[in-house]
Amino acid sequence: MENKENQEIGIGKIPAFVRKIEAKIPELSRQHKQVANYLIHNLIHASYLNTAQLAEEAGVSPATVVRFATEMGYKGFPDLKKELRWTAQVSLEGKAVLEVDPQKSSNALQTSISVAQQMLQNLAENRDDAAFSQAVNLIFQARRVVVFGHKASFGVAAHCAYVLSKVHSDVSHVLGTNSFDSFSKLDDLDYQDVAVVFMVIQYPTTTLNLMRMLAKRGVKIVLVSDFKTVPEASLASVALLVSISFVGCFDVVTPLLVVADALAYGVYRKDEEKAKRRLLRFNRFNEEDQAFRQICRFAD
Repeated sequence: MENKENQEIGIGKIPAFVRKIEAKIPELSRQHKQVANYLIHNLIHASYLNTAQLAEEAGVSPATVVRFATEMGYKGFPDLKKELRWTAQVSLEGKAVLEVDPQKSSNALQTSISVAQQMLQNLAENRDDAAFSQAVNLIFQARRVVVFGHKASFGVAAHCAYVLSKVHSDVSHVLGTNSFDSFSKLDDLDYQDVAVVFMVIQYPTTTLNLMRMLAKRGVKIVLVSDFKTVPEASLASVALLVSISFVGCFDVVTPLLVVADALAYGVYRKDEEKAKRRLLRFNRFNEEDQAFRQICRFAD
């Protein structure tokens, strides 16, 4: 099947610690899966937590965390944390990326900036240019493009739909199958169309359901995700691996926004003259609507 072959192109270099956990996930109990998924998506933050803190954030008991460590083949939680800490402090290329301890920093703005910088460095050093080019080509050639993502990915998906709509003639932001306009946006999609999907952090069921529905119709899927720990990832025609982090109470999704902008810019560069004509129409439309106080003349 084309999907399986293509989606392997976009898989970056995943840390051995993460691969070890992912390989074990199918045979873990429900509570152990909670711990596994938390560790996978919060490597940096989790490396500073003790047993009780990790248990609280993963929504399990401290005893479950200890049993999870044993289940994973460690002598105990201290051994697991030792490898977790090393993984968090070393980038996928072996360079240090962890410079800020979120729990010790008193400046929230600086902490957020530093973590975002680290994530962007990760993205720059481990990007897959072949997979990115394939994603851009699929979007550029698509008759229609739908974009969606939920929970932590919702805002990124909305932004991606907005910037893509400036350079592609038919782009829709899909909220779900039960929104009032979902039928008109989804009903006639097929192999000529592309879905750009943002899916990170515990993988929302709405996103998974939409992916399955569109895959059955032959829609090509560009998946932007952190790690492939769900079967639905195999439905993607191309997968772009983007590592993200967690700070305090929120997910640092800055790298996802960069990928969203890059996809739009990539489409723009495929045919700049065509894109500039569309941007000019975008300006004129907003002038007529008086949508902005000032219209940018970049397309003139």
